[in-house]
Amino acid sequence: LVSVGLVYGFCFGALRDAVLSSQHVLFSVFCGLLVAMAYHLSRCTSDLSVLWQVLSRWLFAEEEKSDDDERSDVVDPLPEKLRQSVASRLKSDAIVCSVIAMLVFAIHVSTVFTVLQPSVTNVLLIVAGAVGVVTHYIMPQFRKQLPWLCFAHPLLKTHEYHQFEVRDCARVMWFEKLYVWLRFVERNVVYPLLFLSTLTKDAPVVVRNFGPYLGSAVVSLCGLKLLRGSFSNTLHQHVILIFTYFFFHYDFPHASETFLIDFYCMSILFSKLYDF
Repeated sequence: LVSVGLVYGFCFGALRDAVLSSQHVLFSVFCGLLVAMAYHLSRCTSDLSVLWQVLSRWLFAEEEKSDDDERSDVVDPLPEKLRQSVASRLKSDAIVCSVIAMLVFAIHVSTVFTVLQPSVTNVLLIVAGAVGVVTHYIMPQFRKQLPWLCFAHPLLKTHEYHQFEVRDCARVMWFEKLYVWLRFVERNVVYPLLFLSTLTKDAPVVVRNFGPYLGSAVVSLCGLKLLRGSFSNTLHQHVILIFTYFFFHYDFPHASETFLIDFYCMSILFSKLYDF
């Protein structure tokens, strides 16, 4: 809610202008901040106690130092190491998020997501679905001992597969490198671009249906949810994407409320039903 509140003003300021709408420079700022916050939140834990300890040490350094002097000499080193790791991650995120925000702002302000609509969204949908199926379904099946229970051996074999006893370090195969690169591109390029294109395309429609105040909140909430999920739960995004597309385009097209809201609702439904 805090993150949505931070970006809501930029979204509202852009979408209340019916002429420019998602082409407004404030909407580009909104997109940059949204992607940066989603990236940061995807790396944060839900337990904020450690984060609060780090922030309190920065804010109340003198009081913490006096308290440490009064304590005994026996100190558990684990909490301090945990605080140091969280502090290092915060410093890293501060740099990376700044770069992400400026890069996304530069890409969006170029109007590439506006001029090339709806082709760019359709192309990104196909690319995201294809990359997801290849990365998370086909390649793992190829590496199984009995792929689809139709083959007697793995289709993608390691270098040591036929060796009785491995004496050297395992060799990294080309398909393992390809898998890592596909995961990286899917997580950091394909899905952020897809959701940015979706935001640009559907935001004016959402505001037209719900009004500028509620519509801006819906766009901010859905955009943050989608982008955070693309960073933290890339494994299942292609399933949600494909199911959302076919469900709202062929089964129940009359129930669609733009792809942005459709994907948001389907991602929540999928997360609730996945365990069953």
